[in-house]
Amino acid sequence: MDTTAFFKFTYGLYVVCSKAGERQSGFIGNAVMQITSDPKQILVASNKENFTSELILASKKLTVSVVGVNAQMDFFGRFGYRSGRDMDKFSGCNSFFTADNQPVVLDNAIAWFSCDMVEVIDAGTHYLFVCRVLDAAITDAETEPMTYNYFHKVLKGKSPKNAPTFQNNSIN
Repeated sequence: MDTTAFFKFTYGLYVVCSKAGERQSGFIGNAVMQITSDPKQILVASNKENFTSELILASKKLTVSVVGVNAQMDFFGRFGYRSGRDMDKFSGCNSFFTADNQPVVLDNAIAWFSCDMVEVIDAGTHYLFVCRVLDAAITDAETEPMTYNYFHKVLKGKSPKNAPTFQNNSIN
């Protein structure tokens, strides 16, 4: 099987965040998509080992920030390759809290969504969170969204082990 065929799927890059109690975290995700228009719902995939998954399960809430093409590797390092168990990912980051106290990352964001989780599906290594969108806004109408293809080809980024696209035996 040519597993590089999976790289032909189109993906965006997003910061998925949640807060439960006093703990908050976020991760870089590439598996986020709109699934219905009425009601307005999205689907978010999150590795079960992600600290943010624990927070989403506890709070039943999450936010998604759409990452713009101008984001640099240090931003992906903060949210994509380090754990919120070990660091405050929001320290020095431009962010705010929604009306229901969920963090939204504004750094490198071109749009954001605030959501309630309505269902969780166990997909093996990942949870699939079905979410109702409560609020959304465009923060930068001029910048294009970052694609996973751009991240790999232009920024030379690699998929971390918790990413749905991680492939252990190839350069990704």
